[in-house]
Amino acid sequence: MPALQARKGAVEIAVNRLTDDLMAKYSSNSKVRVAILQFRTPDDNISRFNQLVQNEMNSVLAESVDFQTIEQFSVDHIVDESGWSLQKASSSADYSLLNESLFKVAGVIADIFICGIIQTNEDEVIITAYLLPDGLVS
Repeated sequence: MPALQARKGAVEIAVNRLTDDLMAKYSSNSKVRVAILQFRTPDDNISRFNQLVQNEMNSVLAESVDFQTIEQFSVDHIVDESGWSLQKASSSADYSLLNESLFKVAGVIADIFICGIIQTNEDEVIITAYLLPDGLVS
């Protein structure tokens, strides 16, 4: 169990770095709406750390005056319904469809989508996150 706790701690540290970078890049006068998609393994399966990453990001961003996270249940539901995967991560058309569905379900459109890859081995957890402003890969 100590190894799992260490990995959870590593995930939290990585998420804090990511959200710090996000806050530095997107601080503005209006709230940036963020949809946190899934964090998957390199072979495109949902990572066992997916929910931990999503929860940690939602928690950190909720404390910021610059960001509004879109309700995670709605995002997860839309992602599941659409069949979103890492293979679709670079398709602006898929993000347009996700935003259309978000608007229908939650009444909001995302300014930024966040998704990523989580790789683990015995010693470390590596998170590669992608920030997709307006659904355009950057």
